[in-house]
Amino acid sequence: MVNKQGLFFVDYDDFWTKWRDIAHSGLANSWETAKKGILTETECLRDYFTATKGKPTNIEETLQITMANSVMQACFSRRFELDDVDMADLLVDIYSTNRDPKFGKLLFLTFLRFLPSYKSFLIDGQSRRDKLRKILIGYVEDRLEDDNQSMDLVSLFFKGPTTPSLANKTLLVALIQDMLFAGSITTSSEFLWVIIFVLKNPNCMHKLQAELDTVLEGCEFPTKSALEEKYEELNYTRAVVQEVIRLRPIAPTTMFHKATEDTTIQGFFVAKDTVIMPNIYSVHHDPVTWAPDPDDFRPERHLDDDGLFVNSDHVIPFSVGWRRCVGEKIARTEIFAHLVTTFKHFEVDLHPDDVGIDLAGIPGPIIRPARFRVQFSAR
Repeated sequence: MVNKQGLFFVDYDDFWTKWRDIAHSGLANSWETAKKGILTETECLRDYFTATKGKPTNIEETLQITMANSVMQACFSRRFELDDVDMADLLVDIYSTNRDPKFGKLLFLTFLRFLPSYKSFLIDGQSRRDKLRKILIGYVEDRLEDDNQSMDLVSLFFKGPTTPSLANKTLLVALIQDMLFAGSITTSSEFLWVIIFVLKNPNCMHKLQAELDTVLEGCEFPTKSALEEKYEELNYTRAVVQEVIRLRPIAPTTMFHKATEDTTIQGFFVAKDTVIMPNIYSVHHDPVTWAPDPDDFRPERHLDDDGLFVNSDHVIPFSVGWRRCVGEKIARTEIFAHLVTTFKHFEVDLHPDDVGIDLAGIPGPIIRPARFRVQFSAR
Protein backbone atom coordinates (compact mmCIF):
# COMPACT_ATOMS: atom_id res chain seq x y z
CA MET A 1 0.00 0.00 0.00
CA VAL A 2 2.96 2.24 0.61
CA ASN A 3 6.31 2.43 -1.18
CA LYS A 4 4.97 0.48 -4.16
CA GLN A 5 3.52 -2.33 -2.08
CA GLY A 6 0.04 -3.84 -1.99
CA LEU A 7 -2.74 -3.12 -4.48
CA PHE A 8 -4.68 -0.10 -3.23
CA PHE A 9 -2.40 2.87 -3.91
CA VAL A 10 -0.11 1.54 -6.63
CA ASP A 11 -0.03 2.74 -10.24
CA TYR A 12 -1.39 0.48 -12.94
CA ASP A 13 1.85 -0.94 -14.34
CA ASP A 14 3.67 -4.26 -14.72
CA PHE A 15 4.36 -4.43 -10.96
CA TRP A 16 0.71 -3.90 -10.05
CA THR A 17 -0.46 -6.35 -12.72
CA LYS A 18 1.92 -9.03 -11.43
CA TRP A 19 0.74 -8.73 -7.84
CA ARG A 20 -2.92 -8.55 -8.78
CA ASP A 21 -2.47 -11.77 -10.76
CA ILE A 22 -0.79 -13.35 -7.72
CA ALA A 23 -3.71 -12.35 -5.50
CA HIS A 24 -6.32 -13.43 -8.01
CA SER A 25 -4.79 -16.83 -8.79
CA GLY A 26 -3.88 -17.45 -5.15
CA LEU A 27 -7.42 -16.83 -3.94
CA ALA A 28 -8.88 -18.87 -6.79
CA ASN A 29 -6.65 -21.86 -6.00
CA SER A 30 -7.26 -21.57 -2.26
CA TRP A 31 -11.04 -21.15 -2.63
CA GLU A 32 -11.87 -24.49 -1.02
CA THR A 33 -9.79 -23.53 2.03
CA ALA A 34 -11.44 -20.10 2.11
CA LYS A 35 -14.95 -21.56 1.79
CA LYS A 36 -14.29 -24.01 4.60
CA GLY A 37 -13.09 -21.10 6.71
CA ILE A 38 -16.21 -19.06 5.96
CA LEU A 39 -18.47 -21.92 7.04
CA THR A 40 -16.42 -22.40 10.22
CA GLU A 41 -16.77 -18.71 11.06
CA THR A 42 -20.49 -18.78 10.29
CA GLU A 43 -20.97 -21.66 12.71
CA CYS A 44 -18.91 -19.88 15.39
CA LEU A 45 -21.01 -16.76 14.88
CA ARG A 46 -24.18 -18.81 15.36
CA ASP A 47 -22.80 -20.21 18.62
CA TYR A 48 -21.87 -16.71 19.75
CA PHE A 49 -25.38 -15.40 19.07
CA THR A 50 -26.81 -18.35 21.02
CA ALA A 51 -24.51 -17.60 23.96
CA THR A 52 -25.79 -14.02 24.24
CA LYS A 53 -29.07 -15.51 25.56
CA GLY A 54 -31.17 -12.60 24.41
CA LYS A 55 -29.01 -9.92 26.02
CA PRO A 56 -28.58 -6.65 24.07
CA THR A 57 -25.33 -7.06 22.15
CA ASN A 58 -23.17 -4.90 19.92
CA ILE A 59 -21.91 -7.44 17.39
CA GLU A 60 -19.57 -5.17 15.41
CA GLU A 61 -16.25 -6.32 16.89
CA THR A 62 -17.23 -9.99 16.78
CA LEU A 63 -18.21 -9.64 13.13
CA GLN A 64 -14.87 -8.03 12.36
CA ILE A 65 -13.05 -11.02 13.85
CA THR A 66 -15.14 -13.55 11.92
CA MET A 67 -14.57 -11.68 8.65
CA ALA A 68 -10.85 -11.29 9.35
CA ASN A 69 -10.64 -14.98 10.20
CA SER A 70 -11.98 -15.85 6.75
CA VAL A 71 -9.11 -13.90 5.19
CA MET A 72 -6.64 -15.48 7.63
CA GLN A 73 -7.87 -18.94 6.61
CA ALA A 74 -7.46 -18.11 2.91
CA CYS A 75 -3.95 -16.72 3.48
CA PHE A 76 -2.48 -18.74 6.36
CA SER A 77 -4.88 -21.64 7.10
CA ARG A 78 -5.25 -20.30 10.65
CA ARG A 79 -7.93 -18.58 12.69
CA PHE A 80 -8.43 -16.93 16.06
CA GLU A 81 -11.14 -17.52 18.65
CA LEU A 82 -13.73 -14.77 18.84
CA ASP A 83 -12.45 -13.68 22.26
CA ASP A 84 -8.75 -13.87 21.33
CA VAL A 85 -6.84 -10.82 22.60
CA ASP A 86 -4.15 -11.10 19.91
CA MET A 87 -6.73 -10.88 17.14
CA ALA A 88 -8.41 -7.94 18.85
CA ASP A 89 -5.07 -6.12 18.98
CA LEU A 90 -4.45 -7.00 15.34
CA LEU A 91 -7.77 -5.50 14.33
CA VAL A 92 -7.04 -2.31 16.27
CA ASP A 93 -3.88 -1.86 14.22
CA ILE A 94 -5.74 -2.54 10.98
CA TYR A 95 -8.71 -0.27 11.65
CA SER A 96 -7.56 2.60 13.85
CA THR A 97 -5.95 4.68 11.12
CA ASN A 98 -8.61 4.05 8.50
CA ARG A 99 -11.54 4.79 10.82
CA ASP A 100 -10.19 8.17 11.88
CA PRO A 101 -11.94 11.08 10.09
CA LYS A 102 -8.50 12.47 9.25
CA PHE A 103 -7.92 9.55 6.88
CA GLY A 104 -10.85 10.48 4.66
CA LYS A 105 -9.88 14.16 4.61
CA LEU A 106 -6.30 13.35 3.61
CA LEU A 107 -7.52 11.37 0.61
CA PHE A 108 -8.80 14.61 -0.94
CA LEU A 109 -6.94 17.42 0.85
CA THR A 110 -3.38 16.13 0.70
CA PHE A 111 -1.87 19.45 1.86
CA LEU A 112 -3.25 18.70 5.33
CA ARG A 113 -0.33 16.31 5.86
CA PHE A 114 1.84 19.33 6.67
CA LEU A 115 -0.30 20.36 9.65
CA PRO A 116 0.99 19.09 13.04
CA SER A 117 -2.09 17.04 14.01
CA TYR A 118 -2.25 15.35 10.61
CA LYS A 119 1.49 14.81 10.52
CA SER A 120 1.39 13.00 13.88
CA PHE A 121 -1.61 11.01 12.63
CA LEU A 122 0.40 9.82 9.61
CA ILE A 123 3.41 8.96 11.78
CA ASP A 124 1.19 6.92 14.11
CA GLY A 125 -0.39 5.19 11.13
CA GLN A 126 3.00 4.24 9.72
CA SER A 127 4.04 2.89 13.12
CA ARG A 128 0.92 0.71 13.24
CA ARG A 129 1.54 -0.56 9.70
CA ASP A 130 5.12 -1.45 10.61
CA LYS A 131 3.93 -3.33 13.70
CA LEU A 132 1.28 -5.16 11.71
CA ARG A 133 3.77 -6.06 8.98
CA LYS A 134 6.12 -7.67 11.52
CA ILE A 135 3.26 -9.71 12.98
CA LEU A 136 2.14 -10.91 9.56
CA ILE A 137 5.69 -11.78 8.49
CA GLY A 138 5.80 -13.96 11.60
CA TYR A 139 2.58 -15.65 10.48
CA VAL A 140 4.12 -16.27 7.04
CA GLU A 141 7.20 -17.86 8.62
CA ASP A 142 5.05 -20.01 10.92
CA ARG A 143 3.01 -21.17 7.93
CA LEU A 144 6.12 -22.13 5.96
CA GLU A 145 7.44 -24.20 8.87
CA ASP A 146 4.30 -26.24 9.57
CA ASP A 147 3.23 -29.33 7.62
CA ASN A 148 -0.39 -28.30 7.03
CA GLN A 149 -1.26 -29.44 3.51
CA SER A 150 -4.08 -26.93 3.04
CA MET A 151 -3.96 -24.82 -0.11
CA ASP A 152 -3.70 -21.20 0.98
CA LEU A 153 -2.18 -18.03 -0.44
CA VAL A 154 1.12 -18.31 1.44
CA SER A 155 1.75 -21.96 0.61
CA LEU A 156 0.84 -21.41 -3.05
CA PHE A 157 3.03 -18.31 -3.32
CA PHE A 158 6.11 -20.04 -1.96
CA LYS A 159 5.46 -23.41 -3.55
CA GLY A 160 8.70 -24.70 -5.07
CA PRO A 161 12.37 -25.20 -4.18
CA THR A 162 13.31 -21.51 -3.95
CA THR A 163 13.93 -20.22 -0.42
CA PRO A 164 11.55 -17.32 0.26
CA SER A 165 13.41 -14.01 0.55
CA LEU A 166 12.58 -11.28 3.03
CA ALA A 167 11.75 -9.01 0.08
CA ASN A 168 9.16 -11.47 -1.21
CA LYS A 169 7.73 -11.96 2.27
CA THR A 170 7.41 -8.20 2.73
CA LEU A 171 5.65 -7.74 -0.61
CA LEU A 172 3.29 -10.64 0.09
CA VAL A 173 2.50 -9.27 3.55
CA ALA A 174 1.68 -5.85 2.04
CA LEU A 175 -0.83 -7.62 -0.19
CA ILE A 176 -2.30 -9.50 2.79
CA GLN A 177 -2.57 -6.24 4.76
CA ASP A 178 -4.74 -4.82 2.00
CA MET A 179 -6.83 -7.99 1.94
CA LEU A 180 -7.34 -7.94 5.72
CA PHE A 181 -8.58 -4.36 5.61
CA ALA A 182 -10.79 -4.87 2.56
CA GLY A 183 -12.02 -8.26 3.73
CA SER A 184 -12.91 -7.48 7.32
CA ILE A 185 -13.82 -3.88 8.14
CA THR A 186 -15.69 -3.34 4.87
CA THR A 187 -17.49 -6.68 4.84
CA SER A 188 -18.44 -6.52 8.51
CA SER A 189 -19.85 -3.01 8.01
CA GLU A 190 -21.86 -4.26 5.03
CA PHE A 191 -23.35 -7.12 7.05
CA LEU A 192 -24.32 -4.68 9.80
CA TRP A 193 -26.22 -2.72 7.15
CA VAL A 194 -27.98 -5.93 6.10
CA ILE A 195 -29.06 -6.51 9.71
CA ILE A 196 -30.33 -2.94 10.09
CA PHE A 197 -32.33 -2.80 6.87
CA VAL A 198 -33.96 -6.17 7.49
CA LEU A 199 -34.89 -5.27 11.06
CA LYS A 200 -36.20 -1.84 10.05
CA ASN A 201 -38.47 -3.53 7.50
CA PRO A 202 -40.47 -6.26 9.33
CA ASN A 203 -42.27 -7.39 6.19
CA CYS A 204 -38.90 -8.06 4.59
CA MET A 205 -37.79 -10.12 7.58
CA HIS A 206 -40.97 -12.22 7.46
CA LYS A 207 -40.57 -12.91 3.73
CA LEU A 208 -36.88 -13.67 4.20
CA GLN A 209 -37.48 -16.16 7.00
CA ALA A 210 -40.37 -17.76 5.13
CA GLU A 211 -38.10 -18.42 2.15
CA LEU A 212 -35.33 -19.79 4.38
CA ASP A 213 -37.77 -22.11 6.16
CA THR A 214 -39.15 -23.42 2.87
CA VAL A 215 -35.94 -23.82 0.86
CA LEU A 216 -33.80 -25.06 3.75
CA GLU A 217 -36.41 -27.34 5.34
CA GLY A 218 -34.64 -30.38 6.79
CA CYS A 219 -31.29 -28.93 5.77
CA GLU A 220 -28.50 -28.14 8.20
CA PHE A 221 -26.86 -24.79 7.68
CA PRO A 222 -24.06 -23.80 7.55
CA THR A 223 -22.72 -26.71 5.50
CA LYS A 224 -20.84 -26.74 2.22
CA SER A 225 -23.53 -28.77 0.47
CA ALA A 226 -26.34 -26.50 1.65
CA LEU A 227 -24.43 -23.39 0.63
CA GLU A 228 -23.77 -24.72 -2.86
CA GLU A 229 -27.00 -26.59 -3.55
CA LYS A 230 -29.52 -24.10 -2.18
CA TYR A 231 -27.95 -20.79 -3.21
CA GLU A 232 -29.79 -20.51 -6.53
CA GLU A 233 -33.14 -21.25 -4.88
CA LEU A 234 -32.86 -18.43 -2.33
CA ASN A 235 -34.05 -15.73 -4.71
CA TYR A 236 -35.52 -13.28 -2.21
CA THR A 237 -32.52 -13.67 0.10
CA ARG A 238 -30.17 -12.76 -2.75
CA ALA A 239 -32.41 -9.82 -3.65
CA VAL A 240 -32.19 -8.52 -0.08
CA VAL A 241 -28.39 -8.64 -0.17
CA GLN A 242 -28.23 -6.88 -3.54
CA GLU A 243 -30.65 -4.17 -2.42
CA VAL A 244 -28.69 -3.44 0.77
CA ILE A 245 -25.42 -3.34 -1.16
CA ARG A 246 -27.06 -0.96 -3.63
CA LEU A 247 -28.29 1.43 -0.95
CA ARG A 248 -25.16 1.26 1.20
CA PRO A 249 -22.25 0.12 -0.98
CA ILE A 250 -19.18 -1.26 0.75
CA ALA A 251 -17.41 1.99 -0.15
CA PRO A 252 -19.02 5.11 -1.68
CA THR A 253 -16.23 5.46 -4.25
CA THR A 254 -13.73 3.16 -5.90
CA MET A 255 -10.04 3.26 -5.11
CA PHE A 256 -7.89 5.84 -6.89
CA HIS A 257 -7.60 5.59 -10.65
CA LYS A 258 -5.40 7.70 -12.92
CA ALA A 259 -5.98 8.75 -16.51
CA THR A 260 -3.38 7.07 -18.73
CA GLU A 261 -3.81 9.64 -21.51
CA ASP A 262 -5.61 12.89 -22.31
CA THR A 263 -9.29 12.24 -22.93
CA THR A 264 -12.71 13.89 -23.02
CA ILE A 265 -15.77 12.50 -21.21
CA GLN A 266 -19.16 14.04 -21.94
CA GLY A 267 -17.51 17.30 -22.94
CA PHE A 268 -15.14 17.46 -19.95
CA PHE A 269 -11.41 17.39 -20.65
CA VAL A 270 -9.43 15.01 -18.42
CA ALA A 271 -5.67 15.43 -18.61
CA LYS A 272 -3.25 12.53 -18.48
CA ASP A 273 -2.30 11.53 -14.88
CA THR A 274 -5.44 13.11 -13.43
CA VAL A 275 -6.51 11.22 -10.29
CA ILE A 276 -10.03 9.84 -10.68
CA MET A 277 -12.35 8.29 -8.10
CA PRO A 278 -15.55 6.93 -9.71
CA ASN A 279 -18.64 7.48 -7.56
CA ILE A 280 -20.25 4.11 -6.82
CA TYR A 281 -22.84 5.66 -4.51
CA SER A 282 -24.09 7.86 -7.36
CA VAL A 283 -24.44 4.87 -9.70
CA HIS A 284 -26.39 2.98 -7.03
CA HIS A 285 -28.79 5.90 -6.49
CA ASP A 286 -29.19 7.02 -10.09
CA PRO A 287 -32.71 8.51 -10.39
CA VAL A 288 -33.21 7.14 -13.90
CA THR A 289 -31.95 3.59 -13.40
CA TRP A 290 -33.77 3.12 -10.09
CA ALA A 291 -36.88 5.20 -10.77
CA PRO A 292 -39.24 5.97 -9.22
CA ASP A 293 -37.75 5.28 -5.78
CA PRO A 294 -33.91 5.21 -5.88
CA ASP A 295 -33.57 5.86 -2.14
CA ASP A 296 -36.15 3.33 -0.95
CA PHE A 297 -35.39 -0.17 0.31
CA ARG A 298 -37.26 -2.51 -2.02
CA PRO A 299 -35.66 -5.94 -2.62
CA GLU A 300 -38.45 -6.84 -5.06
CA ARG A 301 -36.84 -4.59 -7.67
CA HIS A 302 -34.24 -7.36 -8.12
CA LEU A 303 -36.83 -10.07 -8.87
CA ASP A 304 -38.53 -10.81 -12.18
CA ASP A 305 -42.24 -11.52 -12.66
CA ASP A 306 -41.66 -15.16 -11.67
CA GLY A 307 -39.91 -14.19 -8.43
CA LEU A 308 -36.48 -15.19 -9.71
CA PHE A 309 -33.40 -13.17 -8.79
CA VAL A 310 -32.06 -10.81 -11.45
CA ASN A 311 -28.45 -9.69 -11.21
CA SER A 312 -27.88 -6.03 -12.09
CA ASP A 313 -24.95 -4.51 -13.96
CA HIS A 314 -25.83 -1.25 -12.22
CA VAL A 315 -24.91 -2.61 -8.78
CA ILE A 316 -21.11 -2.45 -8.66
CA PRO A 317 -20.01 -2.46 -4.99
CA PHE A 318 -16.70 -4.13 -5.85
CA SER A 319 -15.95 -1.74 -8.73
CA VAL A 320 -15.40 -2.86 -12.34
CA GLY A 321 -12.49 -3.48 -14.67
CA TRP A 322 -8.93 -4.28 -13.66
CA ARG A 323 -9.29 -2.57 -10.29
CA ARG A 324 -12.24 -4.76 -9.32
CA CYS A 325 -11.85 -6.21 -5.83
CA VAL A 326 -10.02 -9.56 -5.96
CA GLY A 327 -11.76 -10.69 -2.76
CA GLU A 328 -15.29 -10.19 -4.10
CA LYS A 329 -16.15 -13.90 -4.04
CA ILE A 330 -15.10 -14.26 -0.40
CA ALA A 331 -16.98 -11.12 0.65
CA ARG A 332 -20.21 -12.09 -1.11
CA THR A 333 -20.10 -15.60 0.33
CA GLU A 334 -19.46 -14.29 3.86
CA ILE A 335 -22.37 -11.86 3.75
CA PHE A 336 -24.74 -14.43 2.28
CA ALA A 337 -23.77 -17.26 4.66
CA HIS A 338 -23.98 -15.00 7.73
CA LEU A 339 -27.36 -13.64 6.65
CA VAL A 340 -28.84 -17.10 6.09
CA THR A 341 -27.51 -18.46 9.39
CA THR A 342 -28.65 -15.44 11.41
CA PHE A 343 -32.26 -15.33 10.22
CA LYS A 344 -32.70 -19.09 9.85
CA HIS A 345 -31.76 -19.81 13.43
CA PHE A 346 -32.77 -16.64 15.30
CA GLU A 347 -35.45 -14.08 15.87
CA VAL A 348 -33.54 -10.81 15.85
CA ASP A 349 -34.68 -7.52 17.37
CA LEU A 350 -33.15 -4.10 17.72
CA HIS A 351 -32.73 -2.91 21.29
CA PRO A 352 -35.64 -0.54 22.08
CA ASP A 353 -33.22 2.38 22.49
CA ASP A 354 -31.81 1.78 19.00
CA VAL A 355 -34.97 1.38 16.90
CA GLY A 356 -34.60 4.99 15.75
CA ILE A 357 -31.08 4.45 14.39
CA ASP A 358 -30.16 6.89 11.62
CA LEU A 359 -29.91 5.03 8.31
CA ALA A 360 -27.66 7.73 6.83
CA GLY A 361 -24.65 6.16 8.52
CA ILE A 362 -21.28 7.64 9.39
CA PRO A 363 -19.63 9.19 6.30
CA GLY A 364 -16.05 8.36 5.39
CA PRO A 365 -14.01 6.10 3.09
CA ILE A 366 -16.47 3.42 4.27
CA ILE A 367 -20.08 4.28 5.11
CA ARG A 368 -20.48 2.68 8.52
CA PRO A 369 -23.73 2.40 10.46
CA ALA A 370 -23.98 4.03 13.85
CA ARG A 371 -23.47 1.64 16.74
CA PHE A 372 -26.52 -0.37 17.68
CA ARG A 373 -27.46 -3.38 19.81
CA VAL A 374 -29.46 -6.43 18.85
CA GLN A 375 -31.08 -9.27 20.77
CA PHE A 376 -31.07 -12.88 19.55
CA SER A 377 -33.54 -15.57 20.55
CA ALA A 378 -33.64 -19.07 19.11
CA ARG A 379 -36.39 -19.75 16.58
